[in-house]
Amino acid sequence: MSFVYARKLKNKFYILADSKITISDDDSDRLKIRIGEKVYNDLKKFGVIKNVIINENICIASAGVLEDFNELLKYVDTQKINDINLISHQALNIHLHNNKRTDFIIAKIDTNKELLEIKNGIISKVETSWLGSYNCFNIFQNIRHDKVFRNQIEDSYSVLIEEDKNRINYNEFPPITIDDIEKDIDFKAFDKAVKSNTDLTVGGYIVECIEHHNKFMYPECINSTVEKPQIVPSDGEINTYNEASEGGYTYHAYESNNNFKLYIYQMKKGIIYEPNINDPKYNHLRLPKIYNMKLDDFIKNNNIKQSITINIEYE
Repeated sequence: MSFVYARKLKNKFYILADSKITISDDDSDRLKIRIGEKVYNDLKKFGVIKNVIINENICIASAGVLEDFNELLKYVDTQKINDINLISHQALNIHLHNNKRTDFIIAKIDTNKELLEIKNGIISKVETSWLGSYNCFNIFQNIRHDKVFRNQIEDSYSVLIEEDKNRINYNEFPPITIDDIEKDIDFKAFDKAVKSNTDLTVGGYIVECIEHHNKFMYPECINSTVEKPQIVPSDGEINTYNEASEGGYTYHAYESNNNFKLYIYQMKKGIIYEPNINDPKYNHLRLPKIYNMKLDDFIKNNNIKQSITINIEYE
């Protein structure tokens, strides 16, 4: 199961997805033989990208069976298809041929923004779409419509909005809009829904694909989970880093217009999600390729852009 959510606003366009992969016991041995035990273990541990940036104008998302998603990505990748109508009709053919077991979202940024949903046997032009776990979607909706939750986020923007009124130059940081606030509400509600354990087949990293300067991109972000109980000292500093042995992890996702890239500090591993196996049923999926190296080497060797820096001391 998966959970994917997409929304098209006037000034914002985004597709959110979890990354967890669930493989049944019946399929696990077969899959190990097909793709190899190492790739299988990495896939189980680090998941797969379900909202794939094809190019700066097109993003395709899916919930369902990996082989079906691979078939659509193969069609688009090998034939260099940029026509959203051709892509959506191919997605519909795959959807119907496989008894509607896999749904798709096709998003395009051009002179006009388009969001197409392939679900329940039809292609629909929509403003919002969700795929996958109904239980997660239900939790997501309850959270994002909760008045207290919304008011907390809206209030957090009030200072920034006041500061905007006194600014003259908006070139680097454009003024806060209602769409910015709506996007933040959706993202935080999505994050809570995925982490709620409502559906144990949903989880992993939250992969965010957004519109930025009229192009799709994965934005840079840092996510830290701290499990060890803390006593906050008088200076108010909170430790945002725990060792893996303490149940914590911190990962840094980097800005990218193609493959999703991140570094996990506790594991000293970089990951780039890209096609990296030869099996014809899985060779176009964006699967984890692991780089066992120091952070500086990972950034340098892969020409990664980095705007955010954090100071973490670890052995």
